[in-house]
Amino acid sequence: NLYHLVTRLEPADRTTSPADEPRAQFGFREFWVERGWFYLNGVPLILRATASWPVREKTQEEIAALWKKIKAANTIAMRTHTQPWRQAFYEAADEAGLLMIPEGAIWNDRESYRVDDERFWKNYRDHLAEKAPLSGLALDTWWMGAAR
Repeated sequence: NLYHLVTRLEPADRTTSPADEPRAQFGFREFWVERGWFYLNGVPLILRATASWPVREKTQEEIAALWKKIKAANTIAMRTHTQPWRQAFYEAADEAGLLMIPEGAIWNDRESYRVDDERFWKNYRDHLAEKAPLSGLALDTWWMGAAR
C-alpha cells in the first residue's frame, strides 16, 4: 500500500499562501527470510527477476507501461544494470508493485577491484549512500557486480 504525505509550512500570520508544501510517497513493507524462503508482507516470495541496461523510456507513462509489461511476464523484480537509475523509475515501480534491485556504478569483474582492501569497501559504502535511490524502493537489495 502506498501513501502520500503532504507537509504544509505556513507563515505565522497566515495572510499569504503556504511558504512550502512538499509531498512524499511512502509505503510500509515487512521483509524477512525464514527456513530458506523470502517473505514480503507475510507472503512467500520467489524472486523471479529480470535485468536491463538503462532504458529509453522518459515519461512517467512510458516507464509505467514498461513495468506493466515486465509484471505481465510474471516477473516480480527488476535489477537495474550498471548504475542506479533516475528516481522516476523507482517511484513507478512502487506504484506497479515491482521490486527493484539497483546496481551500483561498480559493475566489473572481481579481479578489477581490490575487494580485500577495506578502503575499497568504505568507498563503495560511501558511493551507495550518496547515489542510492533508497526512498521508494520496494526491496532494499543491492547488486554489486555483473553476473558471470
